[in-house]
Amino acid sequence: MSKLRESGNFSRVSHSTTLSGVEGRKDFISFKPMEDAFSQIMEALKNDKINMVGLYGMGGVGKTTLAKVVGKEAGENKLFDEVVMVTVTQNPDVKNIRSQIADLLSLKLEEETKEARAQRVCLRLKEEKKILIILDDVWTILKLKTIGIPFGDDHTGCTILLTTRRQQVCIDMKCQTRIQLDSLNEEEGLILFKKHMHICNDSPTLNAVAKEVVGECSGLPIAIEVIGSALREKDVYEWKVVSKKLKISKFPDKETVDQSVYACLKLGYDYLKDEETKFCFLLCSLFPEDYEIDLEELLRYGLGLDLYGDVNTIEEARCQLRVTINSLKSSCLLLDAKEGFVKMHDLVRDVALWITSKGENVFMVKAGMRLKGWSKHQGLEQCTAISLMGNDIEVFPNGLVCPMLKILLLEGNNGEVSDEFFEEMKTLKVASLSWIVLSVKSLQFLTNLVTLQLVNCRLSDISSIKKLVKLEILRLEGYGIVELPEELGELSKLRMLDMADCSDLKRIPANVIPRLSRLEELYIGRHRFKAWEIEGNASLSELYQLNHLTILSLFIKVQPCLSKDFVLPTNLLRYEISVNYDDVGASYLKSRILKIRNVEATSLFAFKVLCKNVEYLKLMVIMGCCQNMVPTIDETGLNELKRLSLSYFYELECIIDTTQQQDVASTAFSNLVDLSLDCVGLREICSGGIPPRGFLENLETLKVTYCSSMSCLFPSWMLIRRLQKLKQVTVIQCRELEGVFQLEGLCYAREDPFLLSSLESLNLEDLENLRYIWKGPTQQVSLQSLTLVELKRCNKLRYIFTLSLARSLSQLEQLTVKNCDSLEYIIEVQETEENSGVGGGNVVMFPRLRILKLRELHNFINFCSKNYSSTCPALQELSLYLPLNSTTSFVLQTSKEKLQVLEVGLGDQLCNIVLAQLRHGLQNLEELKIINCRVQVLFQLEGVEQELSLPSLKVLDLFYLQELQWLCKGPTHLLSLQNLKKLSVSHCNRLRHMFSPSLARIFMQLEELIIGCCGKLEQIFIADDGEYKDEADMTSHREMVLPQLQQLTLRELPSLVNFCPVGYHFLFPSLSGLRVTRCPKITTRFSVDQNRSVHVEAEALQTGKEDVDMEQSPPETTREIYCRGFDSLQKWLPPYIRK
Repeated sequence: MSKLRESGNFSRVSHSTTLSGVEGRKDFISFKPMEDAFSQIMEALKNDKINMVGLYGMGGVGKTTLAKVVGKEAGENKLFDEVVMVTVTQNPDVKNIRSQIADLLSLKLEEETKEARAQRVCLRLKEEKKILIILDDVWTILKLKTIGIPFGDDHTGCTILLTTRRQQVCIDMKCQTRIQLDSLNEEEGLILFKKHMHICNDSPTLNAVAKEVVGECSGLPIAIEVIGSALREKDVYEWKVVSKKLKISKFPDKETVDQSVYACLKLGYDYLKDEETKFCFLLCSLFPEDYEIDLEELLRYGLGLDLYGDVNTIEEARCQLRVTINSLKSSCLLLDAKEGFVKMHDLVRDVALWITSKGENVFMVKAGMRLKGWSKHQGLEQCTAISLMGNDIEVFPNGLVCPMLKILLLEGNNGEVSDEFFEEMKTLKVASLSWIVLSVKSLQFLTNLVTLQLVNCRLSDISSIKKLVKLEILRLEGYGIVELPEELGELSKLRMLDMADCSDLKRIPANVIPRLSRLEELYIGRHRFKAWEIEGNASLSELYQLNHLTILSLFIKVQPCLSKDFVLPTNLLRYEISVNYDDVGASYLKSRILKIRNVEATSLFAFKVLCKNVEYLKLMVIMGCCQNMVPTIDETGLNELKRLSLSYFYELECIIDTTQQQDVASTAFSNLVDLSLDCVGLREICSGGIPPRGFLENLETLKVTYCSSMSCLFPSWMLIRRLQKLKQVTVIQCRELEGVFQLEGLCYAREDPFLLSSLESLNLEDLENLRYIWKGPTQQVSLQSLTLVELKRCNKLRYIFTLSLARSLSQLEQLTVKNCDSLEYIIEVQETEENSGVGGGNVVMFPRLRILKLRELHNFINFCSKNYSSTCPALQELSLYLPLNSTTSFVLQTSKEKLQVLEVGLGDQLCNIVLAQLRHGLQNLEELKIINCRVQVLFQLEGVEQELSLPSLKVLDLFYLQELQWLCKGPTHLLSLQNLKKLSVSHCNRLRHMFSPSLARIFMQLEELIIGCCGKLEQIFIADDGEYKDEADMTSHREMVLPQLQQLTLRELPSLVNFCPVGYHFLFPSLSGLRVTRCPKITTRFSVDQNRSVHVEAEALQTGKEDVDMEQSPPETTREIYCRGFDSLQKWLPPYIRK
């Protein structure tokens, strides 16, 4: 139970295993139905034979929540390399589902045909060895191949978890495991109810009434949550009133359970605090089911409807909307989605649509149904809102009589709208039109229109837009708009103009923008509008005349030297201005962003007005003399800056120069969180001595690359002391760097906080002159938060940690050290530490270290220097490629209980330790790889009495074992590898044979067998002398079945004659891939029977020189395949055999 509770307390995560689109609810509480279903699902996901799991239950019972928790748990426990969750909905849109998957995997679908896009998604999914795809809210059978989801034999590593209200869907989708999620019992419902009520009172009176209320919720969490939130801080008398209302509520057209849910959700709506909040809730029902609703879109609709009351600016309305949305979320009527978006549960949406089916606000909603034709609907005259989003309407009626209509959301498929279509919609205030053909002249009747969005519409004429005299919000998006009409300047009330995605825009006439005197927000340039300053076109100076402008998104294409007349507006609250950068961001700006590229350093002064509050500054290819950022560019210290990226800033020598302290503000860079530096001339971060008091005090991430002039990253302990929040340090390709943290001269008192106590990740790569990471006393440094350390190609480094540092590594989870030629120890015990009596004895423990990789360390001696040793009780993955004389036995001796992945190479002593451990059994070992070791016998069973068992081993790789003569020597019945799935043997040149036929019994789960480049290998299976006492005994054992074998590869085996002894018969009923290449002496016969099983028998036949490559499943045929004499055998080869 506790494990599942912990699983629910998380936020969106991203990546060693990517849980794409998967996050759990922070307030998740586990109850028995949820706990039982969770356990069953996790057990099914761990079963490699199960690839389709169905979770079903009533709407509102918590299926989506549980699926998210399962997804996170499966990802964090490394059950899958990738976890992806997408929503299907009641009206599945294959294109949308495919796009969701592609977006979550950062895959761009640029193919023209749906088949090609599906294939692209399929290939991407196949790149993941094991992937979990969660299909949420499935209502009917889905054709996975059409979406692009490889499944079954097409990709055995792909597992599907689907959620549905209908058990029949699980049956139709052929789910091997079907799990029902039950509703809560009375006690569980009462606990959840009290949680949302924020009470812990157990008085009999309260409990009695609470039980009555909960009893009307049918045990469905969503109903309980809404009712609990609605009654929060209400007295017991109101509880009683609500209980009675729920009992007498009637919804004649709904089933019994749905009636209870509808009553609860309707009551939650009734308890909303004001009419504006209620209407905002109803607005959310206009979007398709399970749609991620953009709050910016809600804002623009609300502005058109004057929903936000007495506000003066769009920004004030935005704040009001946030308050309203938070209220709806706290009432459990809206759900969190990605940042800036919300979702509405489909049951809640159903209730909203029921509310708007009659009364003051009548909505006609057929959103997301992919309708091809116009939907006939009675009572349009009463409608105040029509939503036909997410459709493909091709033919529209000539006109609609909708005298009360205020909102129209319409999406077509390039169908044409007549000029009379809007004539009887004179009260319309909000119109969002997508993918239709029209003339803006047709909108001339809409004199009350306040918000207009034209998205991917083919517009024949937009000059008549001037007649929309009340228009305040205008969004133009898509192709075809080449020139803005001069008449646009007549929209005197326009407050927001969004042209961020007008990809064909070439001309904005001069003096149009200044005439929009009330403009507050302007979005332009995501698609590189380049025509500023061209004759007859708008100039940048026109923006300065917009006195009310507070938000600006702008792309500027300029020469390296900016015009002296270039001036930016001074009242901007938020902006994204890109100079010679192509990547302008989203329509709604959440930050102050300035990106400048390829300009002279002197041109930076034109943006000085923005430096006082810029939050993200990115400078690239800056030419000319500019030796520092502060005080040269901004003497105030860029103290609002949160992210700074500097690349190819050729003359830059330091970030801040404190030589003249009076010129530098004490708050310089005090809010900086992320710093990225790639400047060949950069010598140091802070020059001139003592850094300002607040300098880098909030820095969390530092990345330094190709800074070839830097000799020490942090050359002063005074600077290091500022870094109390530093979490990640990455340094790559800084060829003169000799040190990272310089601590010499450190002065500290007992009460001083430890240095670097927040550091979580340290990555150092390609630092050819790095001699030390820490220099000076380290007793005041604590690496208590460090979880990841990676060092690669740091060839002058002798050690990584001092003893005092190593003792602080309580959270270290992964340590990777590769190609560091001079490294001798991980932990160097210094004399000063021994003399000072650093506590802890002679053993250093890494209690949470899970992954340890030490590779290509040619001078490595041991983990610790002197007589110290280390232990890693939590180690799960160990990779050691070390010199012959290294001594690292401690690792295996102390970590074998949890070890899952073991790779070892080069060192004979290491190999002997591994083999010794194998003899004692490594119960949890799943993968074993041995490379380039001098070992003669892998599994030595001679003189052994007890069974050698590796019950969890799934993958065994043996490469470059030049002395290997026997995989197994001795009584084979003592060897147990019952779960082995993949065996690869390569470049083992003394190996003459591999197994006796009796060992086939341990290969019942083997799926892939790869043998290659073993020059002396003559036979795969060979009968031991005396293995069978007589011919009758041999005959009874001569048929060997490998039931799960799917892939068999034999390559470059010049001495191979037979697969098995003459007279033996091997059967592979599941084989789908056979490759025999460069095996000139092989005489084995392969045949396929009518059951598609492959038979293997050895015969003394002539040899050949050609290859067989069978990549497809054998068809139903009895033709025989001879892997010999291919010149004369061509006529015997079935069509699926290719040379």
